Amino acid sequence: MLVIDNVNRFDSGKYSLTLTNISGKKTAVIVVRVLDSPSAPQHFTVKEIKKDSVILTWDTPLNDGGAKITNYIVEKRESVRKAYTTVTNNCTANTLKIEELPEGGIFYFRVSAVNAYGQGQMVETKEVKVSEVPLPPNKLTVVDVTKTSVSLGWEKPAHDGGSKVMCYNVEFKPKSGDKWGTACTIKVLEATVLNLTPNEAYLFRVIAINEKGKSEPRDLGLPVVAKDIEIEPSINLQFNTFSVKAGEDLTVEVPVRGRPKPVVSWKKDNLPLKQTSSVTILNTATSTKVIIKEAKKEHVGKYEITLANRAGTATADIGIIVLDKPGPPKGIRVDAVTSDSITLSWSPPEYDGGCSISNYIVEKRDTNSQEWQIVASNVARTSFKAGRLTHGAEYQFRIYAVNRYGKSTYIDSPGITAHPILDLAGHPAPVVHWSKDGKEIELRARIKIVVTDTSTSIVIKDCVRGDSGEYTLTLRNIAGNVNVPINCIILDKPGPSAGPLQVTDLTAEDCTLSWGPPQETGGADITHYIVEKRETSRLAWTLVKGDITKTYLKVKGLLKGSEYIFKVMAVNKHGIGEALESESIKVTDPYTLATAPSSVDVTSITGDSMTVTWCKPATDGGSPIRGYVVERREKTGMRWIRVNRELVVECNMLVTKLRKGCEYDFRVSAENAAGLSPPSEPSATFRALDPLVVPSRPTKPKIVNSTNDSRKISLKFTVCTLVLHSGIL
Repeated sequence: MLVIDNVNRFDSGKYSLTLTNISGKKTAVIVVRVLDSPSAPQHFTVKEIKKDSVILTWDTPLNDGGAKITNYIVEKRESVRKAYTTVTNNCTANTLKIEELPEGGIFYFRVSAVNAYGQGQMVETKEVKVSEVPLPPNKLTVVDVTKTSVSLGWEKPAHDGGSKVMCYNVEFKPKSGDKWGTACTIKVLEATVLNLTPNEAYLFRVIAINEKGKSEPRDLGLPVVAKDIEIEPSINLQFNTFSVKAGEDLTVEVPVRGRPKPVVSWKKDNLPLKQTSSVTILNTATSTKVIIKEAKKEHVGKYEITLANRAGTATADIGIIVLDKPGPPKGIRVDAVTSDSITLSWSPPEYDGGCSISNYIVEKRDTNSQEWQIVASNVARTSFKAGRLTHGAEYQFRIYAVNRYGKSTYIDSPGITAHPILDLAGHPAPVVHWSKDGKEIELRARIKIVVTDTSTSIVIKDCVRGDSGEYTLTLRNIAGNVNVPINCIILDKPGPSAGPLQVTDLTAEDCTLSWGPPQETGGADITHYIVEKRETSRLAWTLVKGDITKTYLKVKGLLKGSEYIFKVMAVNKHGIGEALESESIKVTDPYTLATAPSSVDVTSITGDSMTVTWCKPATDGGSPIRGYVVERREKTGMRWIRVNRELVVECNMLVTKLRKGCEYDFRVSAENAAGLSPPSEPSATFRALDPLVVPSRPTKPKIVNSTNDSRKISLKFTVCTLVLHSGIL
């Protein structure tokens, strides 16, 4: 009898019993099957890895434990965790696709078989990183072309495959060839292919590489001919009008594009722009600027910029508005005089202060007194009737214009005496003449003038708001003439608000609108205003706010990069008036790229390092400088290489890992919220060399030993050394 204690699956198998005597031997075979959970699955592997999924496969266990395998349990564990979690406990196939894994994640997977007697042993994979080869680079473009080189630039792939892109292969071939060659392997997003044959056409492509392999190539598409090219100047302005508050500074920067570098010229109001203590013109390799210090009214006008080179000429107009109090009204006129009233009119100021005139203030004084009194402080039109005057008294009037920035200086009228209305009767019979707002009335089908021996009237049918105004009846004979003003108001919806509809304080999300009250109120008070907006790519208007009681509004929640048109409508008790629309505006950040840093220099040199210093940009573009990017270029090379991975905060940097004896140039760019500025002018050329020690002349000799023999004298000298740097060329 065979007894086996603590039976396990490994005791399964064939057992043989052999009996032997003198007559011979007999053998019996006994098959023993131990019922248990199965052994581990075989050949557990990762069949396929993608950016967010893996496919696992395995073979059936060698030992099924004496019962049919019913299912498999699959578990996973992230490398940063200790515990496994169950992916599925009911997998019936020998393969499983696990999806929705984080890109770039590192995982371990394990699987076990299950039969009627329980779960078997686990088998585990090695470390698995969820990634694949990257997509091709984006937007491959030609940056520059010469007769022996082509400079290319591109953007990162839309997806890196879940693993960081390590480098890029830049490949090229002649258009007439059929074999691609590698020009360079580079980590940055630009490269220059050198040593090209002049006037030869070439094709280019770029391949992204990560730890999984190479992407598909991104072809440039069209061949590029290696030759020096001329590019006609172009001007791309974000804004055609710039506004600045009086007393503040304004910088107008225009990018300069063209090859060779264009010659820049500025004009103001069709005359060459002169540089003064308050106006400076600053030209760089990539832009031109007009810098205005403490803006005044004299800086308002039309500025014209012209770029010119051998390839052509480009011109653009720029308007500059200085926001300030308006100038005084002009040309006071006396339109009518009665025994107790005087009607005045005037012209708007020549200079409105960069925004609409909101109202006028009228003051008066009796010429027998020096005291001025306010007659009206919110006159919307350029005319006013002063009533309740004293018969026979002489009056002088003073008028101010007002905008959102304040009150203008005043203009005074001459002295005017209030006299009584003359008797309409006269001898000989007077000639009747009707006018409206100073102009002769044109007779039309709906306008009729009736004159009798003793009276006259004007009849207007189907009145419209435009019929409102001041009508004047003039009677003339040889004895003189008399004017009788009659103010007529047509009750209607308001006219359009006084424009233009100004858009100021523009940011990437909001702006401020401002306008003036309607000149035609429709004979009733304006109760409120309605503001609507429309994207230029759409036809429908949407409500911004419908109960505005002021003549300005801050509009929020705009979409950066979108272009909008706004309109405002005045409302009185008779309805909604005509709309006043703004010019289209593009929502963008108020800041731009900073200017280039300056004065790039090297202060100390060794055989493998240099300390680079520079000065801050003259202008930060309206956004604080976040840091700087330093680039180096070997004197014998064409390509600039970025030195620092992280931005440098200070205006200096120790550049290491230089090649001893090599000559280097350096340049620096500044980064703000708008992006990276143009690079600075290159520094002087410096050679990487250790400091040289040059001995100085011995000094202070001393006699340390002597004999009577004058030829035998020992002298001791003090020797000085001088340390020199030989890196500056």
